[in-house]
Amino acid sequence: MARLVCGIDVGTGSLRAAVLRVGLRSYESVALVETPLRVPDDGGPAEPAAVAEALAELAAKLPRGIETRAAALSGSDATIRILGFPRAALRQAEAVVRIELEGQLPFEPSEAVVDQMLLSQPGADPASLLVAVARTETVRTLVASLAAHGLDPGSLAVGALPLLHLLPRGHAALAEDGVSILDLGRLETDLLVLRGGRPAFLRSFRVGAEDVTRAIAKAFRVPRGEAEAVKVTRLSLAEEPAALADPAMRALVEAAQGGLAALLGPLRRTVVELRARGSDAIQPARVLLTGGGSRIPGLAPFLAQRLGVPVENLADGVPPPPQAPPDALPAFGRAIGIALSGVAPRSRRLDLRQGEVRYRGDAAATRASLRNVAIAAVIALLCWIFHAWSQHRALDREAAQQKTALERATLEVMGKKYADFAVVRSLVSKASPRIEGPVPRADALDILAQLARTMPSEIRNNITLLDIEPGKLAINGMTRNAEEAARIPKVLEQYEECVRDVGTLSGSGSEGNYTYQIEATTVCP
Repeated sequence: MARLVCGIDVGTGSLRAAVLRVGLRSYESVALVETPLRVPDDGGPAEPAAVAEALAELAAKLPRGIETRAAALSGSDATIRILGFPRAALRQAEAVVRIELEGQLPFEPSEAVVDQMLLSQPGADPASLLVAVARTETVRTLVASLAAHGLDPGSLAVGALPLLHLLPRGHAALAEDGVSILDLGRLETDLLVLRGGRPAFLRSFRVGAEDVTRAIAKAFRVPRGEAEAVKVTRLSLAEEPAALADPAMRALVEAAQGGLAALLGPLRRTVVELRARGSDAIQPARVLLTGGGSRIPGLAPFLAQRLGVPVENLADGVPPPPQAPPDALPAFGRAIGIALSGVAPRSRRLDLRQGEVRYRGDAAATRASLRNVAIAAVIALLCWIFHAWSQHRALDREAAQQKTALERATLEVMGKKYADFAVVRSLVSKASPRIEGPVPRADALDILAQLARTMPSEIRNNITLLDIEPGKLAINGMTRNAEEAARIPKVLEQYEECVRDVGTLSGSGSEGNYTYQIEATTVCP
């Protein structure tokens, strides 16, 4: 049965929610909702009051009947590690991971929420685990802010990992090594590198499209809002600044490229780091660009030139969900990925709602479950009613057939139609209070026994056929001569209780081998 799933993307420029109807093997879009945040004039993070206001507005726009909600923690608020362990140690994976993380975190592991995801193929030893760690207080704050507006998430993903679920089953990128998804947000950028459809590397950078806006505002000395509008409507990074004849356009492109330098630096270092890990390390081979910042015109070819890696927009190779607008990606890509992550198999996702902040359910989910139970009960009741009605109809038809047969039988036997079994039973019992079937007083064995008792000892008689029917008896036999055969009818006449009118003896043969036939009338029932 399909269910409504909501993925909530708490961004730094706006809040987005994707409501999907997810079935066993397919899903479709029900609603894509966006609420902008009130951003400070300096372009920094929104105030908590502005986030709360936007969350209330977002919750009011969501459709009813949502059964599962999911959210994600920012990648910069979590620590991501890939750790190797002997496969035998996976039975105590959580304890082993916490021991391994001691000394690597700026806080005590007891103050953290930890979750892990197995990356290795079955049977591989040692096994690789993708581990996500976040402060318990950070997770509790995010969950509390969502729950205050009726948006308590059942699961909490982390970083760029939900973007993996944007790639549908059978997509070519899932079979490649080194395919990378780069999610460019307003203040943060998340990178996910895949190996054969499984996460191989995750990293978050505290830079984003806002750095381009700030660079434009500084170069042209305009307010942030006007610089944002210029970035979206007039900027094009497809050409080099030196090739532009318009001084204003050349200055705009130079300012934008200067703002992107803050992102290019850590991206280049990451690519170099991955390439330096050796032949076994995964290296970015192709980058799929998504996120609100990816809508900057010419950004994909610009990054491809600077990084030395092919870069293309994710929306060009991945269709939006059915029933969603054609331009749903890249703005709602993260929200859609979070929604799909919430219902993905546990082995293919990370969930930071663990320990003290684990999900305990809410009234909305309980009501949805009760509604499903009630629907199932009503369907079962309707099926039972239909079955009982069908059985009743079948019994009615059978009773009608028996009534017709009774009328026909009583008309033939009694000369009058009767349709009531009780009346017929009463009439029959009055006419013959005790009716018993005929019981024969003699059979073929009795006749043989009588012949054996009354047959003279000097007669050698061998009976080859004894046929007894109502009113008729036939005996075929063999004696030594005709004289012995002639004495047999007299023996039969002595059985007066059943045998009458013994017929003429007929026979043939020679001395020592004489056959005969005798017929008689029987009167015993």
